[in-house]
Amino acid sequence: MKIGGKEREAANILKEVCFKLSKMGSKCEEFFEIFFVEGDIRVAEALGKKVSELESEADENRRKFIQMLYNGAFLPVMRGDLVELAERLDKVLDAIEETVNCVLLRENLLRKLGGKSKEIGDRLKKVASKSRETIDSLVEAVNLLFVDMDRVVLKVDEVQKLEHESDLLESEFIASLVDIEKELDPLSVVQLEELVRKLGSISDTAEDTGDVLLRLVSGLKG
Repeated sequence: MKIGGKEREAANILKEVCFKLSKMGSKCEEFFEIFFVEGDIRVAEALGKKVSELESEADENRRKFIQMLYNGAFLPVMRGDLVELAERLDKVLDAIEETVNCVLLRENLLRKLGGKSKEIGDRLKKVASKSRETIDSLVEAVNLLFVDMDRVVLKVDEVQKLEHESDLLESEFIASLVDIEKELDPLSVVQLEELVRKLGSISDTAEDTGDVLLRLVSGLKG
């Protein structure tokens, strides 16, 4: 798909959103390693701050992109879906930030886990890693939107498969909580389930964003 100067500038801004999103996905994965496996609250807090900074920067880029659409970038028939794409990307960004912030409020949970924190952390990190993979495939799909629409479809298919794998890991983690219910208080078990569901929501929102991409490609290809 050939795009003009204004459209190219808007596309580059969207790529900046995706770049920040990819970095947030990687930071989130690292965060779960640091918080649960290594138990380093101070470093985890620094990572959490970085995630929030990246979210703010990405949100600023998102607003610039939408403003360019309002100012006439791209054909009118595309603008509605492109605005929705930007908003869906924002939901993925928010899901990552909310997950990290939720964990940072669970310092007492880390203490209660004691010697089991590494085992639990390893399981949570698996879900975080799958979320990061899902995000990376989504970012590739968005970056291909104005380059190769056939490859966009293939990448969105990857996103859907990875989201399913994330769901399976989430379910496995929740099922594993049965094994430690007798060793933890009920609140801790509930909090762990809440955390893994928040982690899973990252892949869920990424898949929803992929659906918007498919609609865009379908409209462009006629």
